[in-house]
Amino acid sequence: MALRHTPERQAAFDKIKEMLTTAPVLAVPKDDSECVYRLDTDASATSAFAILKQLQDGKYRVVEYASRCFSAAERAYCATHREMAALIFGLKQFRQYLLGRYFVVRVDNMALTFYQRMKDPTRQAARYLEILSNYTFDIQHRDGARHVNADSVSRVRSCELDNGEPCRQCNRRVTGQHLIKAVQTRSQRAGAPTDGVTADCAEAVSDAPPGSSGIAPRREGKRKRKPRLAAALNVTAPAAWKFAASWTSTSVREKQLSDRDIEPALMWVESDDRPHWAAVQGISSMLRSLWQQFDSLTVRDGVLYRLLYNSAGSVTQFQLVLPADMKASFLKLVHSDAAAHLKFAKCVPHVMRRAWWLTWRRDLQLFIRCCPKCEAYHRGISPPQATLNPMLVGAPGERYSLNLTCVHLPSNGYRYMLTALCCFNKFGICVPIRNNEASTVAKAIVDHVFLKWGLCFEVLVDQGPEFEAKLTQEFSKILAMRHLRTSGYRFQTNGTGL
Repeated sequence: MALRHTPERQAAFDKIKEMLTTAPVLAVPKDDSECVYRLDTDASATSAFAILKQLQDGKYRVVEYASRCFSAAERAYCATHREMAALIFGLKQFRQYLLGRYFVVRVDNMALTFYQRMKDPTRQAARYLEILSNYTFDIQHRDGARHVNADSVSRVRSCELDNGEPCRQCNRRVTGQHLIKAVQTRSQRAGAPTDGVTADCAEAVSDAPPGSSGIAPRREGKRKRKPRLAAALNVTAPAAWKFAASWTSTSVREKQLSDRDIEPALMWVESDDRPHWAAVQGISSMLRSLWQQFDSLTVRDGVLYRLLYNSAGSVTQFQLVLPADMKASFLKLVHSDAAAHLKFAKCVPHVMRRAWWLTWRRDLQLFIRCCPKCEAYHRGISPPQATLNPMLVGAPGERYSLNLTCVHLPSNGYRYMLTALCCFNKFGICVPIRNNEASTVAKAIVDHVFLKWGLCFEVLVDQGPEFEAKLTQEFSKILAMRHLRTSGYRFQTNGTGL
């Protein structure tokens, strides 16, 4: 049924608006700690709403209403991010009332109640959490059916303002006034009769100059649509995409026939003749499993499939009996594209709907653990770390970090590189040496470090044999230098070890 605008309905709407924005509904805020504020926020696809109330005389009284339209970027947010944007809008709008006081926030999106306990916030979520940290409040969830007070707050559309200017929301011009109802459907633009044309819209159009429909003219011809993007498998899984592009019934059958664990089972099903158990007892476990599931195997287009049944006994999926040559490419496609690099439990349904082999669970788990992208992003608990101590050095040359690099390609007989780094100003010294004997290392330290740049008070070395030899220990004792060592397998302590 079409909603028609009448003077009686307009008068009723004006009266409700007046009652909501005047006393006794609208109240003056009180500066009392017992008068707790309550903020109700909500978001639609295009707007954000916020209502601030305060507990006065045993009931919550409205202090202020607020709303705004979302920008084009905000309208592309998901529902949770739009709800959070509405909450941030309410906090900024009523900052002078809420800052430094305890208050309650009510939302109809359950995800917002866990927002402050997010473990790994993204950049946008981190900015939101930084704003929320300035306030002291509790978030309560409220069912959408009961959260109608924030839903009812509507923003005046620009169609009703800006006399004589085009509407910024509907992009239509109606002579005399701007109305959102001037937006027409395709059938209305084509001239088809409709029952939803309102009286005020018809009057507005009738005031247009002769020969004009009152609506901005439309370009002739069909609008060019942007072509749909092709599948992104060549981006998400480029290595597997090359093999998947050639997968046909003929090529898959050839791979099954070339697989020693599948080819006999394919012949059994096609001839409907399963051999005796004694004939398969001494062969691979994959083929023995297919022998036991003979009644669940079928051939479609020359390809062997396994039937997957539900609890009621009906067939739900045709699982491809996957050859060994296709396992790596198949897992790459499933994990990188279909499951979007999700964890093992999320990838299991994707594999079960498509293929089967005997060790598919073990292979899937191993593949996910070896995925470089998944292993690069760690969500678990960080390993325990010892307390870090700053390296305090007062002047250049007080402490040197010494290290011996690994074996290099020989150059004029030199195969090793002794590196020394001043811990104060990061001044580095590199000395090529022919071997890693303790005497050679000690001579290089004296000739190229101490004789050129002076003695130091401390040397920091790793636990290499050339630095732990008796010669080096006596050498440090004679020169009255402290011999500091890095922790085992923790070369990060030594600046030259990196």
